[in-house]
Amino acid sequence: VKHGKRAYQNGGAIYTEHSTLDIFGSAFWSCVADYSEYGYGGALYLSASTIDVRESTFDSNSAENGGGIYLLEGSASITSCKFESNTAMDGGGAIRCKQSTVILIRCSFQWSYSPFGGALFPSASTIDVHESTFDSNSAVKGGGIYLWDDSASITSC
Repeated sequence: VKHGKRAYQNGGAIYTEHSTLDIFGSAFWSCVADYSEYGYGGALYLSASTIDVRESTFDSNSAENGGGIYLLEGSASITSCKFESNTAMDGGGAIRCKQSTVILIRCSFQWSYSPFGGALFPSASTIDVHESTFDSNSAVKGGGIYLWDDSASITSC
């Protein structure tokens, strides 16, 4: 459990580069990647990495981009996770990914905010969302999801 962690640039709780990370049954809340032009990934920042997250909670995390998770040039499988009240001042209230592949299965996204993609903001990415819920997220563009130059599949949501 990570609570109230702060990074003055990226990855409020965890920062990875060129790594493989498995997270199971964990909670990340009130983690912050400082609101600067480099504040990416309130809880998790992953660059050129692979992550598998299962049965975990991301609550009240914040960053400039990717309030909960920021993924750059990597891949993520996220299953049965809950994202609540995450905030990004630029993009991706819960998750922001760029040039990445992301699979989301049975996840819930609630009360998150960002100007672009209240819950999700993938760009130049491949994203598959299955059996997930989006409730009460808000944004200037894309309250639930804001797609930018992506390949997306959304089923049974």
